Amino acid sequence: ICSRVSCSAFCICTCIRPQHAYLAPPSFMLILHWKQVRFHAHLALDNSVSRKYHIVRVMKILLAALAVLLFTANLSSAHHSFEAEYDVNKLVTVSGIVARFEWTNPHALLYINGNDAEGKAGSWKFEMGAPGGLESRGWKKTDLHNGDQVTVDGYAAKDGTNLANARTVTLADGRKLFGGFQSTPGNPFK
Repeated sequence: ICSRVSCSAFCICTCIRPQHAYLAPPSFMLILHWKQVRFHAHLALDNSVSRKYHIVRVMKILLAALAVLLFTANLSSAHHSFEAEYDVNKLVTVSGIVARFEWTNPHALLYINGNDAEGKAGSWKFEMGAPGGLESRGWKKTDLHNGDQVTVDGYAAKDGTNLANARTVTLADGRKLFGGFQSTPGNPFK
């Protein structure tokens, strides 16, 4: 008789008697009884100590999963998509000198002091792809130096600031390199 009223898991029992009761944690047991081998798989929680142990264990696992979820959500909120920040219908071209080039994750950044297509002078910040992606497209960390003359075309930010996502960068030596994200329109490496 299986007298496990509070059984929260399954219990394969054919002949459990009170003398077979145990206070061990859930386990698989082979019980010899009346010269017959009976297999009993007890995954039930038999006593309050065992129950509390498993409740605490499950809570720790859930808290760890929640912490991982919150951490990854925080990281992903810092990373944005092309469509969220840039206007695919608003292409800008800026010619000028490199003020600064940052080869950093998650995106390389290119700062230019120059003129846009209408001749309006200003300082522009171009967000580029990740350094690993740029290297696979032919870029080197040493391709741009402060003071280099460059022309960059890209997609302007939706908020109207002098921020853009670089598409094509024409270097001082005349080479043209794709500098955008993987998701930037016009990416020849998709």
